[in-house]
Amino acid sequence: APDDPVGHNGLAIALDQQGRHDDAQVVYRKALTFADTSATRSNLGLSLVMSGDTVGALELLRPLASDTASNPPHLPRTATTWLR
Repeated sequence: APDDPVGHNGLAIALDQQGRHDDAQVVYRKALTFADTSATRSNLGLSLVMSGDTVGALELLRPLASDTASNPPHLPRTATTWLR
């Protein structure tokens, strides 16, 4: 569906795997307009790192690293790993 955040997230992951990080980031950001999830934010952060935008990734991931109450257990660890 055109407004399905899970579908958008999956498409963005596929684009990242193809090295099309700029395209993937557009799709991740679109997914976030439908449902602002920590998983999609984490994926966008990783995409930003892979494209060389470490500053943007840090801004996006820093809140995930500190929000252990509302995130699945692995996300704060993943975000913290990228912040090092």
